[in-house]
Amino acid sequence: MAAAAQLELAPHAASVSLAREFVLQRCQHLGRDLVEDAMLLVSELVSNAILHGQPVIVLTVRMDPDAIEVKVTDNGETLPAPPGAPADSRQTRGRGLHLVAALSTQWGVTPKAPPPGKSVWFSLAAAPAARSSEPAEAFG
Repeated sequence: MAAAAQLELAPHAASVSLAREFVLQRCQHLGRDLVEDAMLLVSELVSNAILHGQPVIVLTVRMDPDAIEVKVTDNGETLPAPPGAPADSRQTRGRGLHLVAALSTQWGVTPKAPPPGKSVWFSLAAAPAARSSEPAEAFG
């Protein structure tokens, strides 16, 4: 990736919009559909870090001319489970990783070394690529 930027986020709801704006400012060159996907997915990951993680929450965005990688790191000990089938279509929570799996080119969860903590990440490529619903091994 050609460039990277980081933003430390507070553990409250206002951080979701800050994260979206941070991503938007860095990936406008990728085209509308990819930017919208990136903003939706960063919203999901930051929301999960706020709800299920522990501070400090750090957003890292890596860009190049045709791709973006986004990583959200927090100090929570619990790793997110890979998405299974949604239990109920009326369910209002628990769909975030389904969206990440469906829309990203690749995604994954990486435990921090040393613990505690983890990074949940995704990548999006402008060029058509095979999309996988399975988490990948590592970020970057």
